[in-house]
Amino acid sequence: TSTNIDLCERLIREGAWWDTVDTVAISLVGIVIRKEPKVLRDIVDDWNNDDNLWIKRASLLCQNSLKLKTDSRRLFRYCKNLAHEEEFFIQKAIGWALRQYSYSHPRDVDTWVSSNRAILSPLAYKEATKVLLRMGYRTKKN
Repeated sequence: TSTNIDLCERLIREGAWWDTVDTVAISLVGIVIRKEPKVLRDIVDDWNNDDNLWIKRASLLCQNSLKLKTDSRRLFRYCKNLAHEEEFFIQKAIGWALRQYSYSHPRDVDTWVSSNRAILSPLAYKEATKVLLRMGYRTKKN
């Protein structure tokens, strides 16, 4: 519901640190998205373009628990949109979100990472490819 997502946004903005933000984004916002997928379209798209670093981080991580229900087009768009950011917490979140999605869709993540290698920071790339390396998708660094 919009009341729940408004509360989540408030917790993210006021919590303003990775431990609070990650818990709210993955556990609470993720539940709302699972029940109401239009929240991604209506709200989280705006979060990805917000000025607040923690709201942007939440936009990247909120699908981490959705597995097969992840909206991959949005995930990849969100990552690409924020790839230029130098902030450590954004780069780490890009890598983490891609890594989580690679558990269920390794080929898609491998293809996307390969196509977007030039825009990914070393940190985002390293985090994104951890599972892919173990699965044999990336046997050497590019």
